[in-house]
Amino acid sequence: MKKAEIVKSVNGLFSKTSFQLKKHSPEILVVAGVIGVVTSAVMACKATTKVNEILDKTKEDVDKILKSFDSSVLIGGQTGTTGQSYVQGNDEFGFEKLGATWKGYANGSLAVQDLINGGIKYVIIDAAPAQAITNAINAVA
Repeated sequence: MKKAEIVKSVNGLFSKTSFQLKKHSPEILVVAGVIGVVTSAVMACKATTKVNEILDKTKEDVDKILKSFDSSVLIGGQTGTTGQSYVQGNDEFGFEKLGATWKGYANGSLAVQDLINGGIKYVIIDAAPAQAITNAINAVA
């Protein structure tokens, strides 16, 4: 084959390929999108595994500290919450009794106020009420 024929043949091939790509571009984009989603899911799963390892280690460290408390350590929180069950022990939840003493309050704000005043050493409270109480205290301060 001559050089001109080869160039013509290659140009024809590229032209056909370009037409086919244009014709099937929606399908190609959908496949690329699906691949992107699958890749993201796989990466998220791998990251979740690492986070779980970190959380497990942190839980072990916190449990070790909490289990070292004796009855002189006062932990407060809202009466009837999971925090109370955690300190006093609860078979249904699988919580072993801690050595610390539980002091219950009608609400989390009262427990935090007693913590500020030195009546208790720690407060166990959920994140949302803790954030609301912190914001209220900081607004006054």
